[in-house]
Amino acid sequence: MKPISGKPGSAEFYSSWLEAAKGDAPEKPTKGLFAEIIKAYKASPKWRNLAAGSKRNYGYLLKEIEARFGDTEIRAFNHRQMRAKILEWRDKHALVAPATAELCLTLLKVIVKFADGRGLLDTNILAGVEKNRPQNRADQVWTAEEIKRLLAVASPELSWAIKLALLTGQRIGDLIRIKWADIRDGVLFVIQAKTAARVEIPVGQALASLLAEIPQRAETVLTGPRGRAWADTSHLRQAWAEALVRANLRQTGKRFHDLRGTAITCMADMGCTESQIAAISGHSLEHVGKVLKFYLSRTAVQAANAVAKIDGSWMGRLETA
Repeated sequence: MKPISGKPGSAEFYSSWLEAAKGDAPEKPTKGLFAEIIKAYKASPKWRNLAAGSKRNYGYLLKEIEARFGDTEIRAFNHRQMRAKILEWRDKHALVAPATAELCLTLLKVIVKFADGRGLLDTNILAGVEKNRPQNRADQVWTAEEIKRLLAVASPELSWAIKLALLTGQRIGDLIRIKWADIRDGVLFVIQAKTAARVEIPVGQALASLLAEIPQRAETVLTGPRGRAWADTSHLRQAWAEALVRANLRQTGKRFHDLRGTAITCMADMGCTESQIAAISGHSLEHVGKVLKFYLSRTAVQAANAVAKIDGSWMGRLETA
């Protein structure tokens, strides 16, 4: 029964009592349906141990999944034909919102794997399904002109986040966790949440200028409009999405995470080696090649740098007969 509020005899008390008397709406029967598996997943330690921010971010994805598959019989997920239906749903959803479609599929794979491991399903029909992603995101690198347009309409708080992402090449989740105490002896120390990699970034002139521009309003360098640390990435992502609309850049399909790829490309343009890029971005040296292949745009700047090096080498000083 719902709790009753208000002072006895008051209008608030009477209204609350009437509402409580109605009782809770009966839950929709889920026995034998996939909604039952979703409920089991949400009651499991796997879900409970997620960070609060992750639960909020995944919440709307679970609603999308339940709206489409909640009423589907569990036994259907034991047949490989269901795999085709899920991928068809993903592909259709991707025509409107490709990023959301991939996130939904990723979470659905987690749920199906969980159900298979608990014996709620006889098999994992989504095992081996890969993301529907392009070969590379070279065309998703932000240009200087686009960044200027974005910064022109962004709030100060979002501008600081964008600039810090470009100057450090870090993920959005790591950016909001950077504290002023992490900057010591001219070095920014970052321990990346995803890989636990320890990154030491020397504070150069550009980064020093940015840090001087940001007011110290909390323990963290980046703060929200009220001067408090960002609780999670959702509100920062929302501010980003709104800025994209104001800057008329939403149609580009570029994401905040592509600022990381942009930083990598710019470092390559400037002639940085893979090991130098890895030292800033936090990738392992064996993995940085794959990342560069995925993100690196083969630009005219890189071609010009290569020609300049050729001109200065013995090859450029060859004499013809």
